[in-house]
Amino acid sequence: MGEEKRPSSIHVNFRIETAYKDILEEGARRRDIHLNAHVNHILGKFIFLDGIVEEAQHMTLRKEIFARVVALGSAEELCEVARNLGRDFLNPALGFANAGTSMHDLVMNYFLPMGIYSGWYRSKTVKTSSGDKLIIQHDYGPKWTAFLKEYYAAVIRSLGHDDVSIVAHGGLLEFDYR
Repeated sequence: MGEEKRPSSIHVNFRIETAYKDILEEGARRRDIHLNAHVNHILGKFIFLDGIVEEAQHMTLRKEIFARVVALGSAEELCEVARNLGRDFLNPALGFANAGTSMHDLVMNYFLPMGIYSGWYRSKTVKTSSGDKLIIQHDYGPKWTAFLKEYYAAVIRSLGHDDVSIVAHGGLLEFDYR
């Protein structure tokens, strides 16, 4: 993957309504971060998630509703849905997001932002002696682990990455890739 470069930034001037500035400042204060970092987070979420949500007609659910819906189906049923969706669904979303399809691009432009913004899971990457590892962790039980494993395995295979190893245990998935 090479050495990660710090993202460059530029200074931009624009006008916003006073009420929006007050709301942004309050949000930054509550999170104990600078206003600039808070605005960048909001813009990142809008660019990554909101555009895809609108284009792909996603919807949001409360965590409790989501957990109950996952509990309704069997693991086998969820895995079948995951295979079908993973094979056919993500490629158009990646195209809309103008994201590359290398594993590095997929991790940086899809897996990690999904971990930040979607509520599906938390995620991080680590360097290993054999390459890179994406770690996904969630709190929705073994059926959701099975769904995520099948869904992302289908996505990764559909993009031609047959050399990625995915190991699931508990609420954790580990993706080994180069």
